[in-house]
Amino acid sequence: MELALVLAQQVAIMFLLISVGIVCERKGIITLEAAKNFCNFLLIVIIPLLSIKSLHRDKEPELMQGFWVAFGFSVVFHIVAIVIATLAIPKREDVQYRAERLATVFSNCGFIGFPLVTAALGAEGLFYAAAFNGVFVLLSWSYSSSVLSGKTTLNFKKLLWNPGVIGFAVGMLLFFTGLRLPAIPEAVMENLYVVNAPLSMVITGVILSRIKLRETLTDWRIYRAALLRVLVIPLTVIGLAWALGIGKWSSSARIAILASVICCSCGSGISCILMPARFGGDSETGAKIVGVSTTMTLVTLPLIILLTDAIL
Repeated sequence: MELALVLAQQVAIMFLLISVGIVCERKGIITLEAAKNFCNFLLIVIIPLLSIKSLHRDKEPELMQGFWVAFGFSVVFHIVAIVIATLAIPKREDVQYRAERLATVFSNCGFIGFPLVTAALGAEGLFYAAAFNGVFVLLSWSYSSSVLSGKTTLNFKKLLWNPGVIGFAVGMLLFFTGLRLPAIPEAVMENLYVVNAPLSMVITGVILSRIKLRETLTDWRIYRAALLRVLVIPLTVIGLAWALGIGKWSSSARIAILASVICCSCGSGISCILMPARFGGDSETGAKIVGVSTTMTLVTLPLIILLTDAIL
């Protein structure tokens, strides 16, 4: 119960920060173009550095177990999400179904998940969130480009040579080798770390402020994708974790599952707006689902964590 209350408080703070972004856009303080630039700054600089920072710690046996639990959970989650999205959202003549599938599969585990995990579970939780995010960054480029382009072939150089994967790889190298960064680079990461939560929320608000409310509220497909994202898929993988009794393996496994559940229960990721824009897809549909699913998490996320905390 205490964890759910902490998370509910953080979700409320998150929505207030998003509201700041909405007001700033409507008052002309931050333009949509500026928000996209800041979004790239977060994706290319901040999120990779967060992965490095969270993995930059001593290799303890319990942490190792929790790391692989979170990593394995993320693999299973994304496989389940892709299968459910493919079955629940069939192909149509229009290309909107592609954005719907992306928004169903990919959560906002970096922009929103990382700050929430840090607030609720501390540095250890963030460590496991980074493990979850490692699978996310790989699939967000490979699966997204495949769905949006309609091609099954992948450019592995572009797939592996991107900031998210590089940041995770560097963090893994530091963790498994025991290497330590000098004090100054570590201090730089500490300073940039505090930027993530407020800037992510404000920029999310700027992007959401441009959504056409009437069109969004009358499109049942938006609700379908949003409900799949914040309820159906998280509850499916939570059920699998409960059936396997993973939360009872150790205290680190339990925290790893909680961190992973927070990450996978967030609304649709901002990448569902950026990726369609990059590959010539329908970014407007992605933005609508991001808006609706993010709003839903005000209720669904604390309830899901309360359930997970109770059954683990």
